[in-house]
Amino acid sequence: MSDRSVMLRLVSTGPKPSLAEARPDLAAEWHQDLNDPLGPGAVTCGVDRKVWWTCPRGHDYQAAIYHRVRNASGCPYCADRRVLKGFNDLTTTHPYLALEWHPTRNGDRKPETVIAGANVKRWWLCSAGHEWEALSSHRAGPRRVGCPYCSGHRAERGVTDLTSTHPQLAAEWHRDRNVGLAPLTYRQAVKGRSGGAARPVTTTRPRPRRAVAETSAQDAQSAPAEYSLRASTT
Repeated sequence: MSDRSVMLRLVSTGPKPSLAEARPDLAAEWHQDLNDPLGPGAVTCGVDRKVWWTCPRGHDYQAAIYHRVRNASGCPYCADRRVLKGFNDLTTTHPYLALEWHPTRNGDRKPETVIAGANVKRWWLCSAGHEWEALSSHRAGPRRVGCPYCSGHRAERGVTDLTSTHPQLAAEWHRDRNVGLAPLTYRQAVKGRSGGAARPVTTTRPRPRRAVAETSAQDAQSAPAEYSLRASTT
């Protein structure tokens, strides 16, 4: 089918106005070179055909005329729906996060092929060698969530877990009543510090009138004065 035949099929019939007449704002983004010889004056707003557009920032993309009119959709790169290297990729927008991108645990994905605001879990590797999984959007958000081990939000075995920091408390851990929990998954937390979910745990420390005591993970009486116990978040 010739280009002229295509134009004749798309041209408005009857009283329907052309795209140029009905939506001059969209006609202004019509890519003249890539759509040649078709022009915005030869199509109507209801045509469900993909054509080329160029946004005010100079991004070229394809989208159906009908979808742009009906859904008010714009440039997918400016809206962060598609990745454009050098514009909205992670390496460009958040270079400090790209440095912590795990080189082997993200498959074929690279920081220059993903968007920082994506609600997708990725693997990260901090400068201290800790590996963890977290949403890109959380890491790039206002809170700038960092390594959970360096920040003390997760227990690091042999360093910040309860067994390492408070062996005397770990010895009192009630293994039967703390089903699914272990001292190695609990960490020490500086009193008053945010982060980590407080959970009640059971100890076997002898107390007057009670053989088994339920101790809150935030109860400072069950740890040295400057520390409380807090469950490691995952």
